[in-house]
Amino acid sequence: MAGKRTGCFFAQGWAISPLVLFLVIGILFLVLFPMVLLDVERDPEYERLLMVYGIVHLAGLILGGSGRPLKEAIPAGKITAPPFFFRACWIFWGLMALYKTAMLFLGGIARYQHEESEALFQLPYAQMILDSLAFRLAPFIAWVASGGRIGPLLILAVLVDILFGVATLTKEFALYVIVAAAFGFCYWRRSPSMRIVATGAVATVLVFLIGPALVWTRFETVGFSSPLEVVSGIAENLDKTLTDDVQRGVTFLAAQERFDLYSAGQLAFREEEFERTAQRARDALPLFWLPRSEEKEITFRSGNYLGASVGLAEEGDISGVAFPNMVVLQAMFGFPVGVALCGGLGFLFGAAFHRIRQTRFVEDWMGYVLLYLDVALQLYIGLPFPAIPYKVAYDLAAWCLAILMLRALMRFSSRFAVPVV
Repeated sequence: MAGKRTGCFFAQGWAISPLVLFLVIGILFLVLFPMVLLDVERDPEYERLLMVYGIVHLAGLILGGSGRPLKEAIPAGKITAPPFFFRACWIFWGLMALYKTAMLFLGGIARYQHEESEALFQLPYAQMILDSLAFRLAPFIAWVASGGRIGPLLILAVLVDILFGVATLTKEFALYVIVAAAFGFCYWRRSPSMRIVATGAVATVLVFLIGPALVWTRFETVGFSSPLEVVSGIAENLDKTLTDDVQRGVTFLAAQERFDLYSAGQLAFREEEFERTAQRARDALPLFWLPRSEEKEITFRSGNYLGASVGLAEEGDISGVAFPNMVVLQAMFGFPVGVALCGGLGFLFGAAFHRIRQTRFVEDWMGYVLLYLDVALQLYIGLPFPAIPYKVAYDLAAWCLAILMLRALMRFSSRFAVPVV
């Protein structure tokens, strides 16, 4: 097998492929959503733009993800590691759980009860890096620590992580925990049973049902830091979301406006003000790292500025507006550069997936988990392109810190290894 060319995206591990993500998100938000739910009038020129960018990006994903398996590819079922490695992974997860607990009880929850863009603009760099480890990487590390077996300790870790997602009023994190399970199964080259798949599907639906209640709770309990107050607020607003006709209708309308990528992009496609705002965000990119600068605010809140430029949000609004990044790239850089960036990004994600799927090196997987969750997963559902560079920078820093922590914990755990006689 080592010398044969394989269809990397369609072998074991396809579930976490960026190709699958691209097809599912693209079809859902740019085809089914506008045609079935919104019945919007379609612009032929806009359709052609999306098609060209989509084809180029798809080609980049396939080209980057194809090729010969690496020499160190590990056969299915042959992934092994010393016991102290798994102990180090559990300690890693436990330290991140302690960090999340401290945030919850020391008032850090109050920051997450504001809109995400506002919170991100105020959080220190170090805390954002720790958040990447604790809220995005740690759920996957629990699956690595399990050795590929679903036992009581792993189930407890998953439940704890989901509870933290609900407690911080961010349905995205609860969804990340479910996605981490897919990464875990693919890491150990195990096919989940139908019972596990059904559980994941039900959990995903529940996350989206709870999501509106989290949003309403965030608005109504901004000043609260007590976990009990937050829990009672979630329960009350979940009941309203599911039973009150008025609130349910407003919630559905807000979801339509937030995730109607197709109509938002179509509206922005011909607006000169949108193009000027996008170019302003482009010019701010090199100066983003200046503390508390106007450029920093523009890149963090680029979605809000772009939305305000076409009347989808009020000036200074912090709610965020989603656009297809093909439209944002077109406005920021023009067609040739935008297409090249779109295709190049696809190639890099495809190549990264090819490597991690072949080697099973935990360092590669940790880096890809962070990129996948923080960049790829959001690239098609509303994270504007001006915000991508800082996400990549934070994820790179988080990845380096994760490797250092894991290696230090492995050395610490190896001292307690029991010698084999």
